[in-house]
Amino acid sequence: MCATPYFLHDTFAPFESQIRARFARAVDDTNLNSDDTAELVIVDKSARLDQYEAEFGALVNPDRVQITWNGIASLWACGQGLGRLARRMFEAQRAGAARLYLDKDPELAKGLYFYELSRRLAKNRFDRWVDWLPFPDATPSQKDDQLGNRLFFAALGWIIRHELAHVELQHHARIDAESMTRYEAEIEADKQASKWIKDEFKADHSRPATQKPSTDELELEWRALAAGVWLLWVGLFEEAFHAPSPGYPAIAERIFGSFDIFDLAEDSFASEIFSYSVKAWIDPQGDWGVPANLNEATAKAAFTAAVIRLHRHMGSL
Repeated sequence: MCATPYFLHDTFAPFESQIRARFARAVDDTNLNSDDTAELVIVDKSARLDQYEAEFGALVNPDRVQITWNGIASLWACGQGLGRLARRMFEAQRAGAARLYLDKDPELAKGLYFYELSRRLAKNRFDRWVDWLPFPDATPSQKDDQLGNRLFFAALGWIIRHELAHVELQHHARIDAESMTRYEAEIEADKQASKWIKDEFKADHSRPATQKPSTDELELEWRALAAGVWLLWVGLFEEAFHAPSPGYPAIAERIFGSFDIFDLAEDSFASEIFSYSVKAWIDPQGDWGVPANLNEATAKAAFTAAVIRLHRHMGSL
């Protein structure tokens, strides 16, 4: 635990070089040239876009991708929570269990605390790190922390590409000219980010479900999961404010649209992990409804059911 309070920009300063390296990698995926490439700016205060405060945003004059230390902290906490909860739910359900119990694994409770911290950081400005969760480590040795960091950096890579898509596709100018809406811009940026991060990787739809995916297909799965973690964070952000961002597509529409780009196999682990992330968010200790014959259910079917459940949850806020 962190005994001394630290400012968020000090807390996550060891992550900055890795964040900027991923930004440079994302820029390489775009068609932006050296003259019009947006720079990455990390700030303490969020930018005002339309009717909301943006922790991650594409800004103009000059073109830049701006992210906040608060947004970084919230997304990191989301990745740490997902890494702990979804992995254990995946392993438990594969073993035939219908639920998990917090008293049997302290990392489960910690995962729920990370989700809660992600929500709070999304809604409120935190000057300093909390004293009720471990201090962030940019190069951890513990397995759960390593997985959480991997999910965080993967999700950050996707959202950076999403913001760069706004720059490349000149969304600000097109919205100002009323040739497109904010809704259309977000859908287009989601699709472009997913296309960039997918690259040339493809799922083998002829592969039997019992056969291990190739290295390339596993890479595709991780890249799809990057979009999933980011969109999960968007859902947590909107839940914290009890409403979707004004003018933006519904979170379920964004999830379906992004995952359609990846065209994953029926036994996709990214689809299955995402379904557990939703369950861990909405009802972490509930009965997951394991089919009598687990082989009758596919990962993509579980994903679809989870997104529909998420849509209903968001509609109830």
